[in-house]
Amino acid sequence: MELPLVDGVEPTPRTTPAREGRTPTARSVYVETYGCQMNVADSETVTSILGEAG
Repeated sequence: MELPLVDGVEPTPRTTPAREGRTPTARSVYVETYGCQMNVADSETVTSILGEAG
């Protein structure tokens, strides 16, 4: 599945140092799910897509 790229969006520069044990290029995501089991399934799908994308 290809996700669309948005032109003109620049990454926000880091203003605080990275936490110990993490590289400055490491990425993380937090997904909080509410509602029915389909929302849980959708959250898992999104999380796996983001994980594959790095």
